[in-house]
Amino acid sequence: MKYLKYRMKNYVAIIVGLLIGFLIARLLFERPDYLTGFIAATIGFVIVEFVVFVRWLRRNNIRENN
Repeated sequence: MKYLKYRMKNYVAIIVGLLIGFLIARLLFERPDYLTGFIAATIGFVIVEFVVFVRWLRRNNIRENN
């Protein structure tokens, strides 16, 4: 439950990840279709979600060690 509360504060990072995914699709393909946009947005989302999760783990471990 703590992770979900922490994640809610990081929606900006997730939105940025989705925008990065769409930007990658736009730069790599002259005329991206919906599937390409969806795949690129998913890749951006997964990358940012991983970063948020790692930050949460580090933050949680620091609190437990103190």
